[in-house]
Amino acid sequence: MQSRWWWVLFGVFCIVASSWWIVGETWPDADQMFTLSAKVWACGVGAVAASAIAVVRRRAVPGMRDVVRLAAVGVGLLALSSFGVLIGGVAARPVNVAAALCLVPIMTAVMESAWSDRPMEFWPGLVGLAGASQIFPVTLRMGAAAYVGLLVPPFAVAAACVACRRVARGLAIEWAIALIFIGGEVGLAVMELVRKLSGGSVVPSFSPLAIALDLLLAGMVVVLVLQMDVRRYVAQYFIVPVLTVLEGVVLLHAALLWRLGVGMVLMGIAAFALLRRQRTADGTSVLRLR
Repeated sequence: MQSRWWWVLFGVFCIVASSWWIVGETWPDADQMFTLSAKVWACGVGAVAASAIAVVRRRAVPGMRDVVRLAAVGVGLLALSSFGVLIGGVAARPVNVAAALCLVPIMTAVMESAWSDRPMEFWPGLVGLAGASQIFPVTLRMGAAAYVGLLVPPFAVAAACVACRRVARGLAIEWAIALIFIGGEVGLAVMELVRKLSGGSVVPSFSPLAIALDLLLAGMVVVLVLQMDVRRYVAQYFIVPVLTVLEGVVLLHAALLWRLGVGMVLMGIAAFALLRRQRTADGTSVLRLR
């Protein structure tokens, strides 16, 4: 029963994440609302709420080593995933960020193979990346700064996903969530400070709607990373773009070009391969939801 609820949450998350573009269509000033400052507020609210629940439930307080490690996971998962904002230009465009995040399954497979006794297969990530190349109009003619801005997020997210359950093992989930939020808050605050010191434009720092939506999405990300097998979680980086294309075709009556169709099929195959239950030689499952 518990496993079924994690699948429901995963499905809800994919739908919410794939529908994020509707927010931009509904609110013309969305770029001024969904900022690094809003993410800082969202992480702060999440950290306070999770900490309060942990205290009320009298969960054992984690040691300093666990605090540092989980905070580092939060930096990678919630802060460095927005690193392209610091670089600006090509690295900050949502379509380019989404395309770069399709590298997460490949990087996760590399890290799992290096750090785990249950290595992941590489081919689903490669197939999904081939599909992404058909969907996202990304050019390779970019400056070095743009490459850094686009490659840091998938690397940081992959590392955080692989490390998360390892460093959170044995800790109360309430404290794990709180510490990841704290790490994300600190990382985002530093990034916002750097952005302002480097001459970034001044934007409104408080939008209740943006904070609420960012908290909703970040909260689901943190819980799913803590509870789902990493192989299955990273499938969302192929599922979300496919759902976004389908939503565009249905809601905007856009034409479904053959390239989009091929890309959706390839990403669908990759997502299915990542979501399926991998089995050992004797037929027993080795990857499952906790």
